Amino acid sequence: MHWRSFAESVAQFAYRAGVRTAVALRAVGAGVTHSQPTQLQAIYSDASLAERFGLPHIAESQGPLDIGGLINLTLQSMGCRTVDLLALEPFYTPALPDAKAGLALLDVVARAYNIDIPRDELVQAAESQYAAIEASVSASEQTRAWIRALEEQAGGSLHEGGSMLGRSLPAGSDEILEESDAVAAVEEAEALLRDNRRAA
Repeated sequence: MHWRSFAESVAQFAYRAGVRTAVALRAVGAGVTHSQPTQLQAIYSDASLAERFGLPHIAESQGPLDIGGLINLTLQSMGCRTVDLLALEPFYTPALPDAKAGLALLDVVARAYNIDIPRDELVQAAESQYAAIEASVSASEQTRAWIRALEEQAGGSLHEGGSMLGRSLPAGSDEILEESDAVAAVEEAEALLRDNRRAA
């Protein structure tokens, strides 16, 4: 319950340990699909970090801060530079760590600092998650059509076939989804994914 004291303690420890640039890795639910490459955005405390990471900049939210944001603000008040890396993940997938989003975040850190980060286990996890999601959504024509509509809103599939991250979903219905249909499709997808998780 002492969230402010907790955030200040973490920030103070990091600063005493010599941290002068803090990179936060986050994943947030968004209107993207599991068949598209993970989209990344960032919040930078200064322009030099934007040059290093090369990701689209988004403004800090004016809403309530989460604990990570509070830690970064505290670090900034101590003179530390901060960057929040945000991976957009499908909001219709189960509430678990998204391995594909994790891969994207680690890869951008590796490029920014020219370091080698082991990723084999995450690649395997991403393949397993992709297969599980495909199996779940393939059971529902309406869910496939709804996800296809999301892809089309984003300008179609952002990748070309080949890898497990590059396959597109089976074609769904071409019928335009009304808002009520989309809500029903989301509920159906959630039910399918819950059933799949229990069976795993």
